[in-house]
Amino acid sequence: MNFAFDKAVSNGKSNMILWAFAKNTDAIKFYDKCGYVADGATKIYNWDINEMYQNEEENIMPNLVIILGPHAVGKMTVGQELEKITGYKLFHNHMTIELIRKFFSVHRSEEGRHLSEVFRREIFETVAKSDLSGLIFTYMFAFDMQSEYDYIQKLIDLYKSYGAKTCVVELCADFDVRIERNKTENRLANKESKRDIEHSEAEMRSTSAKYRLNSYDGENLPFENYMKIDNTELSPEIVAQIICDKFNLKE
Repeated sequence: MNFAFDKAVSNGKSNMILWAFAKNTDAIKFYDKCGYVADGATKIYNWDINEMYQNEEENIMPNLVIILGPHAVGKMTVGQELEKITGYKLFHNHMTIELIRKFFSVHRSEEGRHLSEVFRREIFETVAKSDLSGLIFTYMFAFDMQSEYDYIQKLIDLYKSYGAKTCVVELCADFDVRIERNKTENRLANKESKRDIEHSEAEMRSTSAKYRLNSYDGENLPFENYMKIDNTELSPEIVAQIICDKFNLKE
């Protein structure tokens, strides 16, 4: 929604008016949250029901699935399996990290942080406006930092402003299992920066000690469509199917 506001302001607009179906309570609540105020005006449309369904099918917006979790928990691998089932495009966080690190430190330089923000924002906004069926984004999330919640909520709001379905999945697994997953062929093939195993394991331990990378059991999180999965003993294929079933995701 912020993207729509910024676009309107850049075009010299000072007021915005929108219509919502009276029975679409989710949309109405969302627009209320964004600051819109209902003026009581109503319209009646006599649309052909078949035409309505046809238009709905022709204007499907890309859904957004966000997969959160600590190092080597299986975010990318689950995302790959989810991509096979749904046809959504996978955007795992190392797609930008591995490119940027060829030029700058991703997390320790202003240039690297800037490029990461720009690349991701452009991908998110372009996909949201496209005819793709959906996007799967993986992200290592610090549950003890408010800025992380603000970042993810801003992304969710962007896709909601285009009428998309959004959902958040948190993965957790035993640390010893994650240490072993850190060495898998698939992970190392897709993440060049993780190929120094000794350094990668040291980073896992230090980051886990510095940040809280999983929610507490029963913690109340602000995400509307959310689920947590312990995938210590679950295959990526099973986890992907659980996600699809929970949120009714399909191609």
